Amino acid sequence: MLGQPFGLEGFVKFRSFSGETAHLERLESMTLRKNGGENVFRVVEIRPDVRPRKHGNERSGGGIILFEGVDGPEKAKALTGSEIVVSREDAAPLDEGEYYIEDLKGLRLVADGKTPGVEAGTVFGVVTGVFEGGGGVLLEVNANETASNVKGGARLVPFRDAFIGEVSLEKGTIVLCAPWVLD
Repeated sequence: MLGQPFGLEGFVKFRSFSGETAHLERLESMTLRKNGGENVFRVVEIRPDVRPRKHGNERSGGGIILFEGVDGPEKAKALTGSEIVVSREDAAPLDEGEYYIEDLKGLRLVADGKTPGVEAGTVFGVVTGVFEGGGGVLLEVNANETASNVKGGARLVPFRDAFIGEVSLEKGTIVLCAPWVLD
């Protein structure tokens, strides 16, 4: 995800969803997605942030990047909020039990069986989008009318352990541990 401009040369701050940047440093061009449109930009320079995070020893998972044709802060500002889109071949490698954010789209949000009156496996809705919010990753869910009186329509569910259980790409499901977030 691209953030604010940095400096006067046209650099823009970026942050990687995976927290890794090595896969991005190898790219000669990047596809940027914003407001439903996509544009390809040639990478002139990329500088990963090698400073540790304030909390913990991890790296920031970001840095600054300069694209061809973006030669000042005004042009860089127009890129703020753009999502960096890469092919699976160019994406950060996955460890065991990991998945790409994009793979969450289309999964069914199902009951864990611990909510009174709601049978395990009851489908609450389908994930239609995944995006970064102020508190982390949010799942956009098209909620179904269910036995737990959840009203239909779009909802946002924080993608955090307090709300989300097992994610199974094989089953096409995400366990929802706190159905009340759909109210």
